[in-house]
Amino acid sequence: MLVLLGIILGLFSATISESFFHKFFGHPFESVKRLYFKNTTLFSACLKPYYQHFVIHHKLTYLKHFFSQFDSKEHKERVDNWIDHNFDEEFRNLIWIERYNLTLKGFIGTLPFAGPFCIGPILIYYFLGVEAFLGSLLTGYIPVWMSKYIHPLIHAPEETQNHGPFIRWFMTTKYAEKILLNHFLHHNDGNKNFNLFLGGDQLIGLHRVGTREELEEYDALLIEFKSKVRSEGEALGLAKEEETSLVQWSLIKNYCELSNPTTKERYNFQKELFKSESYGHWNYENFGFHLYSKNVDFKKWNKRKEFSLDSYDVINNDIQYRGNRFRTGDVLLTNQNSDADGLFSTLLNREINFSHAAVFINLISNSHVFPAVIEINEYGTRAVPLKVFLSKEFNSYVEVFRFNKGITKEQEVSLSREAIHFLNEIHAFDIYQDRDQNHYLNCARTVELIFKRSNIDLEIGNSRYHPATFSNLHTLGIEGSIGKDLLMPDDYALSDKFKLVGALSNSNLNDMLARNLTRSYFQTIWRTRALWRDNFPIVEKIKFHMIKLIQKNNAFSKMILLFLGLSFDEFPSGPATFMSLVSFGDNQMISAVKSMREELDKNGERLYSDLEWDQLLRDGNMLMALDRATLGFSEIFKSEFQLSKEFVNDSLMVETDCAIQ
Repeated sequence: MLVLLGIILGLFSATISESFFHKFFGHPFESVKRLYFKNTTLFSACLKPYYQHFVIHHKLTYLKHFFSQFDSKEHKERVDNWIDHNFDEEFRNLIWIERYNLTLKGFIGTLPFAGPFCIGPILIYYFLGVEAFLGSLLTGYIPVWMSKYIHPLIHAPEETQNHGPFIRWFMTTKYAEKILLNHFLHHNDGNKNFNLFLGGDQLIGLHRVGTREELEEYDALLIEFKSKVRSEGEALGLAKEEETSLVQWSLIKNYCELSNPTTKERYNFQKELFKSESYGHWNYENFGFHLYSKNVDFKKWNKRKEFSLDSYDVINNDIQYRGNRFRTGDVLLTNQNSDADGLFSTLLNREINFSHAAVFINLISNSHVFPAVIEINEYGTRAVPLKVFLSKEFNSYVEVFRFNKGITKEQEVSLSREAIHFLNEIHAFDIYQDRDQNHYLNCARTVELIFKRSNIDLEIGNSRYHPATFSNLHTLGIEGSIGKDLLMPDDYALSDKFKLVGALSNSNLNDMLARNLTRSYFQTIWRTRALWRDNFPIVEKIKFHMIKLIQKNNAFSKMILLFLGLSFDEFPSGPATFMSLVSFGDNQMISAVKSMREELDKNGERLYSDLEWDQLLRDGNMLMALDRATLGFSEIFKSEFQLSKEFVNDSLMVETDCAIQ
């Protein structure tokens, strides 16, 4: 009985807390705001939700339409610039990863939001005891779940199909329509209608009924909402690809004849592709999927018509899409559409052209065929619809490599079968690069494993870490990988077992060049400077200890992982030092790429119009710009190596061994 009472009281606690704290922190009274601004340091924890929710979500986004976060690309750029100039690096990155306060992400985003909701269950425990308390926990955090999963779908209902059956059903209910109305009225008047979990507004007098004009506007909004929630390919107005540009087709054909292009040849091709302007005529729809979404899962989209074989042009059993042909077994080497792309690949012993590898497979399910890309990232294994994978949201540049020996029909069926088995398994990302097991994988090894399970032996060459980075590998905790063969994306491009058969781009040249130049300069820093633990940021040191706790795999570790939504088997394999520096390194690369993009936007023609790739890396103006852009990353290094005598000897032995092999 007490458990049932706790459940009921938890419901009241949840909805009242949501209404009250949404008002108090998200839309504070003027007198409260004045108090906050009198001492911004003391009240920084209160100002953050005010800026995230009131300023950014209500005043800077969704200005013209409830379902459109930004009016234009320029609108988004203005908001991003404002965020960039007003907040520290950690907070602005949280804003971006939470999609401008549309959802909750990670420990740092979820915990501050969830904290106030513990007050109700604590009071229930104090007055009614542990049984009622446990019952209240079942319902007391419903608003947290709704803010994370339902709020983004209220503003972007077309993303509903990316979720599981419960959320898809929930978004079709009358309750979801009432949430839409309440939230629509809240955006019209930020002083009322705070609940997603309805009820609290009425109980504490913060509810209002819409005017006739608002209800008429809502009726039109509801029709659009229902259409987007239940949208299929036809409802989205999707069409097969436009006719291939002859200019682009000719460029790609000539480029593929190079077989294994050098970095210089690849750069020249990219410049020609942009000059042709033909890359800009494609549909870049990402269908609501996101680059780091964990929910991109074959099971959740395999019945959507826009992802089936019927939505593509098929010529001689090849899928023709965006000027390229795709065949089961094609390896896709990419640069992802992230400014942090490829940070730790810069430790390798060669120029880095690609940071990610995946394999294209026509997945066969219930007699239907779904063109998909199989990959692994930090969040585990997943299948991504081909047209989603090739969208701007996912990748800025892609090249297609095909197995020279060819794939038989039997092997195509086997690849599909093994890929589906693979997606049903639990795998995690491997930082140690341990090739003696098949649970922890990197992206290149994922491709290799699927081929191997289909009895297709690739036998391609391998990368290694650069000898000049060995000191830093020790500091990062991956000295065990020194001298080992590492399978990386570029190894597929360099192998004579594969041939280049296609290429496409989604990015403008300045974006791509800013990322490539920054990666190259980070490579120089790794090879010429030594990491210094004393210079590591305090936040990264805290993360180090948290990761060490998780890696113990005890009861406390499982509690942390449960909060992160992971099991121990899904947690990456790697040294705590390396893993704790990932977010810092990513943020520094994001900052450096942004700085270089601005430099290229201002001085691009002068800096690179007539320069070849190798000349760019020696250009004085470019080097000064890169030096300024990477200052933040350089701060965790000493100015030069200071190596022990024993380590120098070890490094020389390994370097000699690498040369012999």
